[in-house]
Amino acid sequence: MSVLSSLPERPLQESEVVSLNRSEELELAVATETNGPTAGLVVAADDWVKGLAFDGTWADGFEGDWTVVDTVTLDDAERYEGLQQCEDAVRAFLGETETESADETAASGGASDGGDSGDGDGGGDDDGNGDGD
Repeated sequence: MSVLSSLPERPLQESEVVSLNRSEELELAVATETNGPTAGLVVAADDWVKGLAFDGTWADGFEGDWTVVDTVTLDDAERYEGLQQCEDAVRAFLGETETESADETAASGGASDGGDSGDGDGGGDDDGNGDGD
């Protein structure tokens, strides 16, 4: 049974993503959304990474299917590059922008690509006193 055919015809709950990580077929399964049900997944096995997206709508229940939006063979790329490429492909397929992703990350208390990290690189308020120096 393939991973794709084993997915329900709806976005996955967090617990379902966790259970995919226990699968013998996969080394890693990651939701592209940080909270609640996810319509995007990045899954990895020994020699590939795939980006999966739920292509469906809500009409008295979900209607649609999961689809593979990108596949990276790990002979051609490092795992991290494959994960990033597939995540980007899923977000693009689902209509999410980098700004929305950064906003979601910031709202959940994580780091984002925007702003100064306070690491002394000269970009922003490195001393934390609010004066921008």
